[in-house]
Amino acid sequence: MEFKVGGKMIIHFADEAKSVSHGEIVTIEPPHLFEFLWEGELARWELEAQSKASCILKLTYSRFAEKYITGVPAGFHVILDQLETVLDGRTEPYPLGATTEDPHQKKMEGMYRDLVNDTLPGTKLK
Repeated sequence: MEFKVGGKMIIHFADEAKSVSHGEIVTIEPPHLFEFLWEGELARWELEAQSKASCILKLTYSRFAEKYITGVPAGFHVILDQLETVLDGRTEPYPLGATTEDPHQKKMEGMYRDLVNDTLPGTKLK
C-alpha cells in the first residue's frame, strides 16, 4: 500500500489461485478518516472518539455488485472480528480467502443473506 492520497493498494487473498485485487486511496485524514476505491467501489473507514480510551469504528461501503452482495460484507465482518487479536499483538496475516469453506465466512454470508432478504422487498437470495 502506498499510504498517500492517490496511492495504489494491492490486496492479496490466500486462496488457491492467489487472487489479487486493486484499489486506490482517496482520502487520508489521520486519525479519523480513511477512504479507498476497491474495484470501483468506495470504502470509508471512520474513527469517532468516545472517550480517551475508546472509539467507534464505522465502515461505510458505497455499493456492492450483485454477485458480492453477501460475500463482501461477510468478508469485512470476518476481518473486523480479527481486529482484537491484532490489537493484542498478533502480527501474522489472517488467511482471508484461504478456503471457500471457511465456517466463519459461511456463517456471516448466511447472516447477510437473511438481512438482505428481510430488508429488501422482493429479494430472495439463496
